[in-house]
Amino acid sequence: MSIFGKIAGGLAAAVAVAGLAHGALAASIRFDSLQAMWANPTGGSYVSMSSGYGDPVDIRWGRPWPWGGSGGKSGYTFDAVDTPFTRVQDAVFALGEFTHINKVIWLGTGISSVELFLKADLTAIPDSGPEVSLGTSIFRFLVKHTETPNNGNCPAGSTSNCDDIVSITALDSSDTVSIGGVDYTLSILGFAESVADANAGNFNSDFLSPENGSNTRILAGKFTVVDNNPPAPVPLPAGLPMLLIGLASLGFLQLRRNRNA
Repeated sequence: MSIFGKIAGGLAAAVAVAGLAHGALAASIRFDSLQAMWANPTGGSYVSMSSGYGDPVDIRWGRPWPWGGSGGKSGYTFDAVDTPFTRVQDAVFALGEFTHINKVIWLGTGISSVELFLKADLTAIPDSGPEVSLGTSIFRFLVKHTETPNNGNCPAGSTSNCDDIVSITALDSSDTVSIGGVDYTLSILGFAESVADANAGNFNSDFLSPENGSNTRILAGKFTVVDNNPPAPVPLPAGLPMLLIGLASLGFLQLRRNRNA
């Protein structure tokens, strides 16, 4: 091997060693607890809901039709994934299920909105090294509800006697904790019919629910890790530029001798 080949090989090895020393950023996240809470309902009558954080949590409203009937109240349920559970970095996963239970109730007794809170206690598990506590993350959603009158003037796309309309907006969609120059981020991607749909980017946080039926969406999330302190470039040895110039000059002189021989 020529001297040029040896120098190039040595530099490549130095770069590789520096990269290994810095380490990969692959990690997992563990949900030590995951609970939900309903809060701040607006409008409606005969409203009842779970108190504080729990799993699952319910909110119900409305006077059943006909007057005093046994059809039951309308409402929402959020059922979080059982904890503890671990998910790998950069994978889309379900945090829980949101279900709308749609009953026939008296007009004017349905709510117009309610907030949903989601609280998670998190631990990051690096590829190597000790676990990192990320503390508690809280996410908030506004759920708007339209209780449609069953008078034939139904929303487009209704599959029954005037489907009700549900619209969910994330008020807090991500939480990032920086530890040792590394950002650990849990992002709320949105509501989808399945994890496969969420992976494909198919989210539908606005949907219709049929009368006397139910409609379920999964809440999808994703855990990412970003290194804010990438490794510094490997410096060249102090005398290397002059050595390369000298070697190039020797090579040029040798080439002239060969031509003149």
